[in-house]
Amino acid sequence: TIPVTLTTGKKIHEKLFCNGSLSWVDVKPESTIVGSFTVENVGVALSNLSWKITSWPDWGTWTFLPSEGKNLTPEYGPITINVSVIAPKKRNNEFSGQITIINSENSSDYDTIPVTLATPFQFQFTLVEILQMLLERYPHAFPLLRLLLNS
Repeated sequence: TIPVTLTTGKKIHEKLFCNGSLSWVDVKPESTIVGSFTVENVGVALSNLSWKITSWPDWGTWTFLPSEGKNLTPEYGPITINVSVIAPKKRNNEFSGQITIINSENSSDYDTIPVTLATPFQFQFTLVEILQMLLERYPHAFPLLRLLLNS
């Protein structure tokens, strides 16, 4: 006899599979950003999966829709989870973490979604805005310039 093994890449006796990642760059602090990922039952035909999101990064304010589900079958296919995050207040920072989704009936059956967010430090002013700030600070220094900008 010759021993034979088959590797399929799928977890044995596990149903939960998540697909996607969340990555945001150049995010204004305290702004609301959105994204999505999918949850799928990859178990045997007609099996039911109950799942829930159990953890997420501790930075920002997170909302998931839906945040849990029941009776998801392989035949139904993947479902989309919509994510909304209020970005942290800190500028010029990079944040990372992961979202953990578990099979409610088997906590060893879980998956994760990687998350990154960057809030750059940027000042963007037009020449007119710079001149207006100068005029506000030094109101009598540039009378001709004030006349031109106000017309």
